[in-house]
Amino acid sequence: MLDTVVVRASVELRSACAALDDDAATAMRRAVDAADRGVMLVGAEVERWRAALAAVAADDRVHGLVAGRANRILLDADRLPPDEAARRLSRQLSAGTPAAHGAAWLDGFLDGEAVLLLHEPTLLGIVDEWLGRVDEATYDDLLPLLRRTFSRFQPAERRQLATRVRNLSARLGPAAPADVDLDRARGAAHRVAALLRLEVTR
Repeated sequence: MLDTVVVRASVELRSACAALDDDAATAMRRAVDAADRGVMLVGAEVERWRAALAAVAADDRVHGLVAGRANRILLDADRLPPDEAARRLSRQLSAGTPAAHGAAWLDGFLDGEAVLLLHEPTLLGIVDEWLGRVDEATYDDLLPLLRRTFSRFQPAERRQLATRVRNLSARLGPAAPADVDLDRARGAAHRVAALLRLEVTR
């Protein structure tokens, strides 16, 4: 009976995730999390369920909260390579994607411990670059969601993230050119500090 339930859920998952508003997407994300834990616990039709999650994760029409969460589940289960996860994150946070959708995708993707960002500097760099690119008006609209996303992390994790952000240039590649505009960069740094609820000293 459990196998039959999982098969039906897997078959209907993608269509159930279509055309969701914010409230429905929040409920669906919780349902997907619960279903995934249940499937892993009983070991029923795991491959079929993971394939259904992969279809949702790759569908740009799915609400960001659900798609981002599906990608994170697959990444944690070693069903999505880290470089592909980084590519998808970069696409969702690209200039051509509505900022609200990108923020929702990020919220679903980062749900859990901060270890993902702490140990994957490429992902942290993508998020940092996106935050620096969002205009002020849009950023103000996104701030409640972004605060909720990062507030899930422990204070010690947020402090470690702030340190990682400061050291991104050293970890990701060559140092920035000497003529970099530090005044423009300061705005992005302050945004990250605000999200992490850190005091800015200068």
